[in-house]
Amino acid sequence: MPGVVGRFLPGRGPGDGCGATTARRNPSPMNSLRPLLPLTVLALGSALAQSAATPVVLLDPFPVLAHPSGADERAASVRIVTADAAALPATDLAGLLHSVPGLVVDQPGGPGGRSTLYLRGGEENHTAVFLDGIPLNDPTNNRGGAVDLATLEPALLRSAAVVSGAASVRYGPDILAGALHLGGQSAPTNEAAMLVDAGGTDFRRAALGASRVLGDGASSLHVGVAGADDGSLAAGSRAERRVARGAFATRLGSTNLQVSLWHLRHEADSFPDESGGIEYAVLRDLEHRENRQTAGSVRLDGEAGAGRWTASADAAQFEATVGSPGVLPPADNPYDAVPPSTDDTRLRRYRASLGYEHNLSGWATAVGVDAQREQGTSNGSIDYGAMILPTAYATDRDRLGAYAETSGKLLPSVTLVGGARVDHYDTGATRGTYRAGLFGLIGSATQWRVNAGTSFKPASFYALANPLVGDPELKPERARSLDAGLRQAFAEGRLLVDLTGFASRIRDGVDYDPVLGRLVNRSGIHSRGAELTTTWRPCDTLAVGGTLTYTNGHSTPGRERLRCRPEWRGGVSATWTPVPTFVLEARLTASSDLPDSAKPTGARLVGGWARADLSARWRMTKHCALTAALDNALDQRYAEAIGFTAPGRRVRVGLLSQF
Repeated sequence: MPGVVGRFLPGRGPGDGCGATTARRNPSPMNSLRPLLPLTVLALGSALAQSAATPVVLLDPFPVLAHPSGADERAASVRIVTADAAALPATDLAGLLHSVPGLVVDQPGGPGGRSTLYLRGGEENHTAVFLDGIPLNDPTNNRGGAVDLATLEPALLRSAAVVSGAASVRYGPDILAGALHLGGQSAPTNEAAMLVDAGGTDFRRAALGASRVLGDGASSLHVGVAGADDGSLAAGSRAERRVARGAFATRLGSTNLQVSLWHLRHEADSFPDESGGIEYAVLRDLEHRENRQTAGSVRLDGEAGAGRWTASADAAQFEATVGSPGVLPPADNPYDAVPPSTDDTRLRRYRASLGYEHNLSGWATAVGVDAQREQGTSNGSIDYGAMILPTAYATDRDRLGAYAETSGKLLPSVTLVGGARVDHYDTGATRGTYRAGLFGLIGSATQWRVNAGTSFKPASFYALANPLVGDPELKPERARSLDAGLRQAFAEGRLLVDLTGFASRIRDGVDYDPVLGRLVNRSGIHSRGAELTTTWRPCDTLAVGGTLTYTNGHSTPGRERLRCRPEWRGGVSATWTPVPTFVLEARLTASSDLPDSAKPTGARLVGGWARADLSARWRMTKHCALTAALDNALDQRYAEAIGFTAPGRRVRVGLLSQF
């Protein structure tokens, strides 16, 4: 899949992303697909939570998340991370996702670089990312709708979960690799929390959150604000982000009402993709990016006869500005340059849904309809020296979908989960998807599951409407996936082992054809592998965990190895609580080599690496705790992209107050 993948370079036209071994990280409407399983959570304690509690289904001894939308995910590959698992909030989402098997999150060059998420060998725009149930994927960007995780501040997140595999039935299209749910629900409390920390490379952060039970306890309010600055321009990377979130929940008679609001602002500078980074870039000017995102949602639910109904609506606006200096061509090919460019994009998305769930004779059935409208505009230009070409476009898209799901016991120890969905677009296109799974218990300590599904992803607005490289006739990308897992408990539940095998295939991938000079449907991804997760609690004060993932992925045609994604990745972590007032966390993360490409160097392998991180929290009083961290403790010099050297050792200290 030469040139496919990853990210489109502004002004260059998509195609030289992280898919094959020959070209580097330019976004492409064919971007991300790699499993991210459990995920992240952080926080300032229960103060920075969302509203209603997320239901948890207990399959002794395995807790499995049932998502707020009501989807039964017990047959799927799901991982969860909660805030109390960390000694202190990480500086970015990549630090939170370290324990997720099948997941690769890179951030070349440090905090100013884009943070890219790959799930089970797929592209970065094949995973749907939700914040408080609202999707963050923006189809106007030149990365095919991929989400830059660097725009999110983990200090205001309380939980995260990843569903891996094609999962369109309940969540809608675009989920070729999986779905990442970020947010945080907890029981209402009367608490507040404040975090202040600072460290090397000009890092500083402050976050404040509060939760309040109102009236007779039927209502609650959660608010949180945070700001973080990180990076040093001298090192070629700088970033700052500001976040505000709020949620209100109340009960109106027999109806529950939840309202959620958030606003994100992110500004960053870094070397452009494929430039060779701080080590090899010939042109030393940095790319500048600004993002502003605002969204709100309303959700209602209540009893209806023997069942339960839900209704929701949300609206979001995404604005982004990118100014790139371009990348000079290699000496042996003076025509292979990335021209300077500018781009200003805006997306408005409106969604509404209505669902009903009913349980009859042990079979739970859910049906629903949802509608979505997207309006996107882009105003930019590419500077070819002798002429400046505009890249402006405006387009919109409407979708109406309907789904049905059911789950119930086939045998006393075997449960079936299945569902189907159909989506109709205003262009006249109609597509269906399905999911089916089985899970069961063997004795009281062994759980098995098998899950299969299909999905599709319409081409992004950038791929359809960009006047230079777009093609309005592009077909949707299609995916199908299969995974099977076995979870085993030992030593009365103190040791848990989870082994998952997976395989997926994506067709009609969107790729850049240099001969035609535009995007075409010609490539695909075949991926298979295995994920191993272990959790061991030898005593009440010590918890040890480990993950290991092997992914064999290649592009078609050509069977080229996927760029920016290692075959092996894993890690080991330990959390020690010798006394209730002190928590020490240590973790080791390692990755095998990966193929990449940059203009100054051409294609080459980026070497494997391993790094260690330490963090601690000491509660001095009931309401006050000191925090400390040593990032990249062994000062390893490594890169996740050619020339983008990762930051070295850094010390961070902070104060966490809860009252």
